[in-house]
Amino acid sequence: MVSVGDRVLQGKDGIYGYAVCTKRVSTSRIDVVFENTNGVRLGCNIGDFTRGALKDYFYPSMYGIGYLGELYAYKLSKDFDKSIQSRWNDMIRRVACTDVNVDNSRMSKCYLATCSDDFKNFSKFVDWVYSCDNFSDLLEFSKITGVAYCLDKDILVKNNKHYSAETCSLVPAPINNLIDFSNTHRGSYPLGVKLHSGGVAVYVMFGRDILGLPRYAKIFNFKKCNINPNKDYYIALADKFYSHYGLSVAQYQKCAIGMAFEDFCIEKKKYMKDVANLYKNYELNGKIYNLLSNEAYNSIINWEFDISD
Repeated sequence: MVSVGDRVLQGKDGIYGYAVCTKRVSTSRIDVVFENTNGVRLGCNIGDFTRGALKDYFYPSMYGIGYLGELYAYKLSKDFDKSIQSRWNDMIRRVACTDVNVDNSRMSKCYLATCSDDFKNFSKFVDWVYSCDNFSDLLEFSKITGVAYCLDKDILVKNNKHYSAETCSLVPAPINNLIDFSNTHRGSYPLGVKLHSGGVAVYVMFGRDILGLPRYAKIFNFKKCNINPNKDYYIALADKFYSHYGLSVAQYQKCAIGMAFEDFCIEKKKYMKDVANLYKNYELNGKIYNLLSNEAYNSIINWEFDISD
């Protein structure tokens, strides 16, 4: 016989701690609360309670951070698309990453990300996804074309490391990959700029396959750039990058580096705007799909690169 106030350890080796009976619902069902998390479960089987077989859906079982929440604990009937689970799992995995190279954060394999309390709760994350006005179109578009949708944390807030309802948006995968923030392989050169294999120039190159265009590519020869009348301006631009990251490069390279970065900014922003316009109202089979929120679209259209990015 189970009475209100009875306590039983739950889970293997008591991993969920004590659950306390708070109400007798029927002869076979009770409501409980877990002492460790204050997580509530409604209408639990008495036999499961006495055997310690109840699961606390507010216990952070996902990497010690995320938990399933109300959809499971309260047996809510909402039928959510299963793709949402993988997006949430990936976010929590990134937040939980601890493989940080503190001596060289530019080369770290970690995202150094955090997330809001609501996003740690899978049930609330599901609610947020369905509140996004472009989700239904993204989902349908994905099933028709195979183009996945992504949870993006970088477009709305530049250099953002925090996942939340205020800082994130749902976007098609090509949009998610549109802005390259990775400095893992950047080495000693700014965003979009690489050293030419011959060692006499730097170059800018990026793909434009989303629009079916050939790669953009342009070479900046060190010797030719150093006779540019605006040489001092471009050297100062390059110096901003090297002082920011504490790196160094030969002085004769700096004018070309500055010119290459400026060219990258101009051409990449043109491409980004064209892609944003494509996905904002994407026409397919006679239907217009709204694949970008207004906030994400405006952020891309007005994007500004900085050499210290």
